[in-house]
Formats: sequence, structure tokens, C-alpha cells
Amino acid sequence: MLEPIDVVCYAGYRAEEKPLTFTYKNREFNIKKILDRSVEESFADRDTVYRFRVLCATNETFSLLFDPQEDQWFLEER
Repeated sequence: MLEPIDVVCYAGYRAEEKPLTFTYKNREFNIKKILDRSVEESFADRDTVYRFRVLCATNETFSLLFDPQEDQWFLEER
């Protein structure tokens, strides 16, 4: 399941460095902690995606994906 979402990020030396809040189905979730993060690169087409497993202030966990080629965030799973 990949659902497009709106994300507000901290942007340090790199744009979209880490998610702070996101909106899913008209509800805003504040991210309390990043539990895990990974970078996946495809050597065939040189695409890169960034994955984050986050804990929200509601104590719910979500998997988020950022695709820099599309400049789009997605909710992978709840």
C-alpha cells in the first residue's frame, strides 16, 4: 500500500532530511521518534528511496517512504 501523504520535514544540509509531521486522511500526526531509517538504492536505474519507521505522539507507528525522483512522500503501512 503506497498512499501519497503531505509531510513537513526538517531540512538541514539536505532537503527532506527527516519527517516531523504528516497528514493522512485529513488528520495530522506529530512524529515523536524515528524508530528506524534506511536508504535503498537501485543500481540498475540509480533510483534512491528513503524509508522511515516512526512513532507518533498518538503512540501509533507508521512506515513512511520518500521518493526524491518524484519529490513525493508515501505512507507504506500503518
